[in-house]
Amino acid sequence: MSTTQPAPLDLFSRIIDALIKAVLGHGNAIGLERPLTLFIASYIRRLSRRFLTCAARAPLPHRPRTQIRPASPPKPPAPYTLPTSHNWLRRLIDTHIITGYASQLHHQITTPEFLLLFSQNPALGRPLRPLCRMLGIPLPPSLRLTPKPRPNPPPKSPNPASPPRPKAKSILPPRHLTPPQTPKFTPQPLANWYFANFPEKPR
Repeated sequence: MSTTQPAPLDLFSRIIDALIKAVLGHGNAIGLERPLTLFIASYIRRLSRRFLTCAARAPLPHRPRTQIRPASPPKPPAPYTLPTSHNWLRRLIDTHIITGYASQLHHQITTPEFLLLFSQNPALGRPLRPLCRMLGIPLPPSLRLTPKPRPNPPPKSPNPASPPRPKAKSILPPRHLTPPQTPKFTPQPLANWYFANFPEKPR
């Protein structure tokens, strides 16, 4: 009896579902706030939906912008600001289960089916890059962004010598001043102290 293998996008969706369940379960176990855990899970789900939607449709041809779109109204600020550093989710929830799902996802996006899909539709890199960044997964070569060359700064025009600015007065004492000398205590013999404080009464 032969069993049919699930489609590559179905495997991708299953890995993401298992990853979200692990984030919800282990995030609460290590003491993360429940709203923060739900926010991270929602962010992963949103990236996954964008990826699957973009992969299901035909790639759109690149069209140069002919007109400027009107500015959209500002969105309310998010309740949390997630990190953008490499491997931040696995450092936040340090468990072998998250590492296992990251390894499965890395294996899935490096299969020949996904590599062919990436070469045909480079727009898949937009939702996949933040997902790979949070899990510490290297991107396939076709989705890596080439760094933009930085323009050379314009040469500075020679300015005339400006007068030195007056230094602000420091609230700390100067270092070259010596602290005031405190009188040294010289202990006296016990007999001198006793007779000085308890003089002998005349008989």
